[in-house]
Amino acid sequence: MPSPPKAFTLIELLIVVAIIGILAAIAVPNFLNAQMRAKLSRVKADFRTISTAMSMYQLDNNAYMPDPGGPCIDVIAYARLTTPVSYMTSIESFKDFFTSETPTGAIGAACAWNYYDYGMVPYITESGVGYVVISFGPDLDLDMGWNSTSMEILKTGDARRSTFLYNPSNGLVSSGDLILTALRVHND
Repeated sequence: MPSPPKAFTLIELLIVVAIIGILAAIAVPNFLNAQMRAKLSRVKADFRTISTAMSMYQLDNNAYMPDPGGPCIDVIAYARLTTPVSYMTSIESFKDFFTSETPTGAIGAACAWNYYDYGMVPYITESGVGYVVISFGPDLDLDMGWNSTSMEILKTGDARRSTFLYNPSNGLVSSGDLILTALRVHND
């Protein structure tokens, strides 16, 4: 008598699909969190590169790189750090790593580069903060205001008073900006 063909039953296939679904549900959020942490680390590393270049520029020129004004910096403004003296090899560190997607907000929609300011906003020079480089952060929106309270928070480093500094304890994709000033890398 011929033996019946060997195959998986429908129940067995459904169990396998359910197990794969459960494993995917566990793995995907962990992968997305790891990807977000990698982006945050990249921005902080880029900030350290920018900080070193800005410090060397300031030592040679007795001032930080001039601020050309406007809500976003165009690439030519950053060229001062690569030529004629090479303070950094490439201006790619100024590319906001979080704007590979389209940022939101009035300013964010126009910016693909980190927001840089020195001298155009009086509070920055008056407070002694020096310069400000801002990454929109995971929420892809500019949260920092240009006022004396914001500059005082940046000067003192008191993030507890801030509503605009990114804090991963609120969730990896939460509101807030990553900020570099002449004084420190904030959000560290």
